[in-house]
Amino acid sequence: MTTQGTNYIVSVTSQDITSLPSEVNTLRINLAGADTLSVKLPNDVTVTNLAFDHGGLRMNSKKIIYKFKNADIYSTKAKFYSMNIRFTEDINTVGTNHSLARTWYTSGFVTDVFQATMYFPSSLTGSSSLRLWLRNNATKGWYLKGEYPVQGSGDTRYVVADGLTSPDMSGIVYFDFTLSEVDQTLPVELSSFIVSINYQNYAQILWVTQSETELSGFRFYRGTSDDFASAVDLGVFIPATNTSAPKYYVYTDKEINASGTYYYWLECMDLNANSTFYGPKELIFHPGNDDNNIPVLEGINSIYPNPFNPDTTIRFGVLEPSTVKAIVYNNRGQKVCEPISGNYTKGTYSYIWNATDYNGRELSNGIYILQLQVGSNTYIRKLAILK
Repeated sequence: MTTQGTNYIVSVTSQDITSLPSEVNTLRINLAGADTLSVKLPNDVTVTNLAFDHGGLRMNSKKIIYKFKNADIYSTKAKFYSMNIRFTEDINTVGTNHSLARTWYTSGFVTDVFQATMYFPSSLTGSSSLRLWLRNNATKGWYLKGEYPVQGSGDTRYVVADGLTSPDMSGIVYFDFTLSEVDQTLPVELSSFIVSINYQNYAQILWVTQSETELSGFRFYRGTSDDFASAVDLGVFIPATNTSAPKYYVYTDKEINASGTYYYWLECMDLNANSTFYGPKELIFHPGNDDNNIPVLEGINSIYPNPFNPDTTIRFGVLEPSTVKAIVYNNRGQKVCEPISGNYTKGTYSYIWNATDYNGRELSNGIYILQLQVGSNTYIRKLAILK
């Protein structure tokens, strides 16, 4: 570890550090020549800037506090290979109303779930809970992550959001946060939007709404790049149910027949012709219904059905003899079970999981994170239990 200059830059050049200053201007990770290595964060650190030259940072149940950006991040074991946060007082249109004057813009790469805390002055709102909205920078609109209690006392309040990961499970974090009052009527509260290959080798679009109010319905768009301007309307309209209870929908796209990477968007339209867009969701497709004609793809190939009740089939691929382990986390980042553990040869496998924990108890409704480890590689997908 080296320091330099009056700005107090700490450069971490070795994995063998046991402590860091509690506050620095710039914390720079520079494990020269070893981009895949990571250093364990030994204690909580407040930073003005966090820079990654080479290598990553293992959170180790510690916290990075971003000074002047009103945010911090925490994780039990996630590795960050970059994480930039920019804070503004922008006001956003969320649902049919406006957010508080708080927006956080993030970009980075993370290998596991993490927790984010967002701070704001008590004068900004007197609400006891707030809605947290996320927006992938490539999309057209905000989607609701959930409602969270407001914590803290005195002049500073905060909201803690856990179970966060990259929007498309690729590891890339590139989305924005904002907060809004709870007492707003939303045409639709979307809790899940997933595109995957089903057991018939068709593209399956699945989305879950927590509630619907004066909603007309849904349309879909597909493209061969993540630029929405080049996407085509699939010409399908799914009417809304306008229910206050959770509702899940499934649409199967049977029109693609060429190998490649496809991107999907979901449009939610209200009765006043206002639209909110979600996506893009990436899908890697290979034609052929016969398993012998489908190349082995390492990692999680599909989870079907999803959402599910009472069980789902996890389909995964192994490219070479490897140790495979699947771990399921709840939305607080806590490990609840390890449904798959063993040595596998090259091939594609299916495992039926019955949504129970280590003790065989049924898990409650909600969003869970499936982490599949194949050798030294890690793959992450969302699971939704809906009873």
